[in-house]
Amino acid sequence: MRAFPTHVPWIQAQLGLTPETWRALHGLWQERFQRDAGLRDKWQQLIAQRLPHWKQG
Repeated sequence: MRAFPTHVPWIQAQLGLTPETWRALHGLWQERFQRDAGLRDKWQQLIAQRLPHWKQG
């Protein structure tokens, strides 16, 4: 979502999520990342690796 914030409504529709369920899901992941620094670090590594490719299209 960081790379393409304008795509959020489309992604929500594809996954059948409302804005409210989207926020709840985001909150659940934020809690997991707070509890598990290793998981958060791995996620950040994946984002750093893929973000340049996503932006290139």
